[in-house]
Amino acid sequence: MIDNLDYEKKLLNLLGYTLSNPNKSNRWIILDNDDNEVGFIQYKKIYKGNKKKEYPPTYAYITEIDSKDIVFSNTRKVYDNDINKTDDNYHSYTFDIKRENGDIDHVDLETGDEINLNMCIWSKAYGFSTFKIDYTGLHIFFGSKTDNFNIEEVITYRKTSDCLASYSY
Repeated sequence: MIDNLDYEKKLLNLLGYTLSNPNKSNRWIILDNDDNEVGFIQYKKIYKGNKKKEYPPTYAYITEIDSKDIVFSNTRKVYDNDINKTDDNYHSYTFDIKRENGDIDHVDLETGDEINLNMCIWSKAYGFSTFKIDYTGLHIFFGSKTDNFNIEEVITYRKTSDCLASYSY
């Protein structure tokens, strides 16, 4: 079997974490910038199957991260017909960011093949925000409140040619 950890490695790279080699129990240790253990990835059987009903066993990559800043938990099932499949580079992640005051910000992050990053953040302190980078430019959407109004602010930066760029607020 060839391990396909592309999904997990992409998130680890975005967060600045590294991965150890697997141990005897098919477990990789996730390390932060200071080489502190912050989580693991383990390949294991999550369903033994049913021979009478001809259901095959199910295996998965189980990822757990609990660092001082991030909480992420994911089970990615692996089926016999796609274990060695090359990845299409589209990935979607859901994780939480720990704040110093104990609050948690929820993040949905999507990345794709080309220049494509889309991130939605739900924060108690800052509300809902969206940050997007794609071939059209950089786009930021966020809300704010005044005494009388709820305002949605949009910032867009587009590069229109080699020397021209546009910015709108």
